Amino acid sequence: MRTEPHPSDPQPGNPPLPGLHWQVEAWRGLLDRCTRKTSGKRIHDLRIVTLRLQAALEHWLREQAPDAVGTRAVKRWMKHGKKLRRALEPVREADVCLELLGSLHGPDPDPAPAQSDHTQRCLREIEALESRFQRQRATASEALLAAIEVHHKRLDQSSRQMEKALELPLPGAQGSAAAGAWKLFNRLTNEFQDLNGSNLHVYRKQLKKVRYLAEAGTDDEAARLASTSRKMLTAAGNWHDWHVLTAEAKRRLPKRSKQDGLLAVLRTMEAEALRRALEISRQSTAQLLAGSGEEESAAL
Repeated sequence: MRTEPHPSDPQPGNPPLPGLHWQVEAWRGLLDRCTRKTSGKRIHDLRIVTLRLQAALEHWLREQAPDAVGTRAVKRWMKHGKKLRRALEPVREADVCLELLGSLHGPDPDPAPAQSDHTQRCLREIEALESRFQRQRATASEALLAAIEVHHKRLDQSSRQMEKALELPLPGAQGSAAAGAWKLFNRLTNEFQDLNGSNLHVYRKQLKKVRYLAEAGTDDEAARLASTSRKMLTAAGNWHDWHVLTAEAKRRLPKRSKQDGLLAVLRTMEAEALRRALEISRQSTAQLLAGSGEEESAAL
């Protein structure tokens, strides 16, 4: 989903490595709050903090020997974190689809007579989809609360065991994380030379790790990579939201609505979002690589 920064995002200069402890505390606090109310913001924030921790811990594991003390506790939490994200996903997906549908409610001002029936039909289909997503969210929210209630003690224990493991020294810490971000970005650039609608989502998931690691750096280059990654992720996330909603509309709307009506509008929105996401990704990647090349030349 969309990845716009929010107030709880760490900024360059406030790195998540080695300060992982505050993230673990934030994660536990958000988990507790979600047991009381599964609001859209709490769900979103818990997903983001979980993703940040997973990216940082993957890096932490790469810095340790395979049999190092503490790796088992970290891997155990990673396993629970993955399950939690899966439980959060249906609620978050419903929230995003409802938000996008809400943005389509305003009809064009003074539509032509020939467009009036089409507009009213779209609005009816929007309302029908909203009702379905509202029911999906209610069901998914109940399932999430039940899952958290069942596994809350285990999640809490695994996070505290992991916290003890993180008391071990972190080799390289900030500089290592920033270097790891550039290494991962370069690997992604080589792997996804032909970026398109079929692989953009996979690329986006890996780029999130680049962003979170880059935010651990304190130099200008790490900040540049983090900032540009956020821009790319926002555009790719916007496309993914429309893509998910379009797929759901195709699956849920009556067959007679498949060729025109709301689905036609959604396909147009998805196509424009994809065009913009690919354009931003290609331009941003070229700028990052050009800047990296200039830095290397200056060093020589």
